[in-house]
Amino acid sequence: MFRPSWLKVVSWGSVVALFCIVAFWLNRRPQITLAPSQADSAQANTISPTPSPSTKSRKRAAVQNPEFEQNEFLLTSPLTEEWQTEEMADLLQRIRRLVAASPQDALAWAQRASDPARREQLLGLVWQAWGESDPSAAWSSARALDSETRFSAILSVFSSATGKGDTAFQLARDLLHQEPEDADQYGTAFVGAFTRAGQYSTALKFAGEGPPEFRTNWMASAFQTWAGDQPEEALKAFTALGDQPGQGEILHALVDGWANQKAALLADYSLTLPPGEDRAYALREGMLKWCLQDPASLGEWLNQREATPDYDQGILALVTRTDTANRSTETAVGWAESISDRSARLEALRAVLQEWAETDFSAARTYLETSSSLNPQQRLEFWQSIQPQPEPANED
Repeated sequence: MFRPSWLKVVSWGSVVALFCIVAFWLNRRPQITLAPSQADSAQANTISPTPSPSTKSRKRAAVQNPEFEQNEFLLTSPLTEEWQTEEMADLLQRIRRLVAASPQDALAWAQRASDPARREQLLGLVWQAWGESDPSAAWSSARALDSETRFSAILSVFSSATGKGDTAFQLARDLLHQEPEDADQYGTAFVGAFTRAGQYSTALKFAGEGPPEFRTNWMASAFQTWAGDQPEEALKAFTALGDQPGQGEILHALVDGWANQKAALLADYSLTLPPGEDRAYALREGMLKWCLQDPASLGEWLNQREATPDYDQGILALVTRTDTANRSTETAVGWAESISDRSARLEALRAVLQEWAETDFSAARTYLETSSSLNPQQRLEFWQSIQPQPEPANED
């Protein structure tokens, strides 16, 4: 039988004892604590940075919702003028979905846009979408703002609320009552929002109930836009007003809007007004705009009427703002000679003769020599005005 020698037993015992001593020493060894900077450095060398909660949530959202990536792209793309109607409609629908999920999150999203113009656009659309879904809540939040975006936020909410029956009217009236110091700024904007929405009667009612010092300007603004769109309806509403302060200013605003769209109808209407400043203003503006819209029909209209000072400005415009593409030079001379006002008549004749001299100098000279409507001094002045200009000297 094999028996280990006492030397081998002692050797193995020594190894075991030494191992136990080393283990005991390592366990009792004091722990080394790194300074904060050392710990951070060591961790940076061994552990990847942990994304912030917001970064994590955005990455998670991008995976869960493909539209999220498109929304984030909007925040970094500058606003351009090439946006089409379809693109704007798509953008508004996208923002409506964001607002439906959380209006506050939608505002925070828009605020992160890097381009200032894009940020302003997105914020305006968020307020608009919120005003469509919950005008009262959006209105309260917009009014609680204390930054320079307060006015634009309030107006965006108000514009969207105009489609909510009497809601917008009540919101506007309450704001003017609570913030009278800003009544003119907000009231003017609210009238504009009502008229842009086609709610002309509501705009007129709101303006009529406004502070007396602003009432005329607000009503004039409403009538000008209304007349540009629906002149007959605007005229009926104006007639129903009766006499009131600022009536002349309001009528002039109505005429300005009307003349831009249906000048011929305005000219006919002006003849029904009693003689005076309002009649003269309406007739003059109607003829001036009519001349630009359809000079041929204005000429026919004037030919059917007896020449009186009332039509002088219309004839002058017809002569000076048209050319041989619209009428003959001989016809223009006849119109010019029919002008009653001496200064306007001479202005028209000068314009016609200068035009005539460019196409038929001999005929223009003959007219100057034979016309009985010109005195010698005027004949000389006109002769000088139609003389061909000398060619500039060639320095070479």
